[in-house]
Amino acid sequence: MPLVDPPSWLDRKFLEAVVRTRVVNYQVSTLGYFSALLRVTLKLKNGDKQSVVIKALTRPDEEDPVSKCSKFKREVQMYESILPKLTALVDKACKGKLPPMAPRCLYSTSDVLVIEDLAPFGFKIFDRREGFCMKRCMVVMRTLARFHAASAVLHQQEPESMEAFQNSVFSEPLTQARLGDYFTGMTNLLADEVTKWAEFSDELVKKLRIMAPRMVQLAALASKRDEGRFNVLTHDDLWINNIMFRGYDDVRLIDFQVSHFTSPGNDLQFFVCTSAADEVRKGHITTLLQEYHSTLCESLIAMDYDGKILTFKEVEDEYNRSSLYGFIMAAVFLPATLCRPGCAVPSFDSECSQMDGNIYDGSKFRDVMRAMLPEFQAQGAFELAEKLLSYSCV
Repeated sequence: MPLVDPPSWLDRKFLEAVVRTRVVNYQVSTLGYFSALLRVTLKLKNGDKQSVVIKALTRPDEEDPVSKCSKFKREVQMYESILPKLTALVDKACKGKLPPMAPRCLYSTSDVLVIEDLAPFGFKIFDRREGFCMKRCMVVMRTLARFHAASAVLHQQEPESMEAFQNSVFSEPLTQARLGDYFTGMTNLLADEVTKWAEFSDELVKKLRIMAPRMVQLAALASKRDEGRFNVLTHDDLWINNIMFRGYDDVRLIDFQVSHFTSPGNDLQFFVCTSAADEVRKGHITTLLQEYHSTLCESLIAMDYDGKILTFKEVEDEYNRSSLYGFIMAAVFLPATLCRPGCAVPSFDSECSQMDGNIYDGSKFRDVMRAMLPEFQAQGAFELAEKLLSYSCV
């Protein structure tokens, strides 16, 4: 990543407060788009080197619309408070034999978050266009199950801990305003493609056209919590770029800015739709859900959870009930995940105001979505969309 001039607040005094020792020199490089996402490499007084990742609001003031969105506040709370508690629950249950689920938080304020940089330790992000193989998918299922189990136990012990995560970011006016045109455009683009696929009816195309201008609102409704069911703290953005691996067995989850207390089916659908390799998605979903279920049950029992333990059938039901959420994420984000290098995508680049009209070209999205659409239909995604549209005022 290219070196950049640091913002005025990112100086030696700030960094020494983070690492709690004298900093001899440092270099700053950029890592991302939506917030100031920076990597800082430091040389310490004892000669050691240390690398940290810093996330900050672009302009943390009252005039900046980003500061009015809950994303940054959610992530700070996740790293400051929630993740340490979840990690402690898992450590106690597993007697410290498992690695942490996420990088450590080193420092935070209301507008700056500093976490450990995993790259120097051998962790890396894999090719978004290829997806995870079966072995890595199974590791993600186990890690996700422990994350969900610990959150269910934490909610039981401290119900107030989930207050900041009661609603989806898709329910926020800023998110709806920012993503509305993008969601609509991507859904209409998909509808254009479906008209060329003989195996799908005109009725499906009609449904997509009706859904298109309401897709952000549908995402909020589809991900809404049902108080009578088993709910957990979801990652809610569980795709390949937010999962780092070292080898095949050591994994860390990153980027918790949209976490939400809701059905575990959301995370399962999001991950399968966006991040499982083709061969996994086509023939091994049941195996993934079985692995998730067995680890979830083991973890809940080990953590002395005294609520109802889900059966495998109930996990399948949660997965299917989240199919509309999975479809929406696949329709609007999967093209960006699978697109060719250099393709302009607004959801990835805040400076990009108009999507590339040929976003499907040079990618396998058409084949992937063509195979997934019958699954979404069978799971009831479009029937749920019709119900939500008829019951709501979106």
